[in-house]
Amino acid sequence: MTGTLSLVLPVYRDPAAVGRCVASVAAQSRRPDELVLVDDRGGDGAFDVACETAHVAGIATTVVRHERNRGLSAARNSGLRVARGDLIAFVDGDDALAPDGIRALVDALRAADADIAVGRTMRTTPAGEELGLTESGEPVPVRTGAEFAENLLRDEEKGYAWNKVYRRDVLGADPYPEGRVYEDFAPTLRAVLRSRRIVTVDRPLYLYTDTEGSISNRFGPHLGDLLTQLAEVERIVDAADLDTLRYPLRVYRAANVVQPVANMSLRAQHVADGSDVRAERMLHDARALVRSGDLARLAGGGHARLAATLAVLAASPRLYSRILRSR
Repeated sequence: MTGTLSLVLPVYRDPAAVGRCVASVAAQSRRPDELVLVDDRGGDGAFDVACETAHVAGIATTVVRHERNRGLSAARNSGLRVARGDLIAFVDGDDALAPDGIRALVDALRAADADIAVGRTMRTTPAGEELGLTESGEPVPVRTGAEFAENLLRDEEKGYAWNKVYRRDVLGADPYPEGRVYEDFAPTLRAVLRSRRIVTVDRPLYLYTDTEGSISNRFGPHLGDLLTQLAEVERIVDAADLDTLRYPLRVYRAANVVQPVANMSLRAQHVADGSDVRAERMLHDARALVRSGDLARLAGGGHARLAATLAVLAASPRLYSRILRSR
């Protein structure tokens, strides 16, 4: 490993945010060896701002231009294809990097002879106010890929594409599924399970802008992507054939798929006074994923409250809806 790093930045819209993002790259104590800017055709001048900011700062830049808007996953894949670095990192255009983010992760990766280095993520408002870390788990400096996969499935670590530096071969070719909103988790799980060692730097190195109106936080046709992602995650876990992942998969299915799909579907029905057919169908699909065997194991494995919540959802969606409405 020579340690050359390519940072892939998909650019869509919001020139001001993109300018701040590239400025945070320019301010790194260890800059990327290559900044790959991918134009996903937002049409508002954001890509020109990215290129100009990088040029003025003297950042080595490679440019990729899509013929049309293709979405975040396609932009990441396009950037990864042309990236020349031995190491790969991603940043989204409305986020930013802490000043020593790249240096801290690359140094940790080298010191631990790891395949992935992970930093903590600080949620911020669009104005830059800190809202707290996204990760809930106790930091462990070095873990095997299988150990980290357990933490991912338990939601103690996050499956974001960003906040990490990867040895590029663990990502594979075109890892991100095009056309999905929830695109990060399954590719990250796959990369983690390809890794011998994963090192964690226990401080916030990635600054994530928490936007209240984010599409992933509201009901819509994209919610079905969570169910598609679940099927892919189940295939990955089956292929890994590790008993240690069976219970964490149950936790993931319950807490990260069934519950959010049910909650967003019911809230959409609340707004529509129960007349939203799509929401009713998504609620049915979520309830179909509640398995009695999962409930028993969750209750006995330290997730009794989660098991009880899903039991109410399965037995009486009307009662579940009333409880949700009262919150």
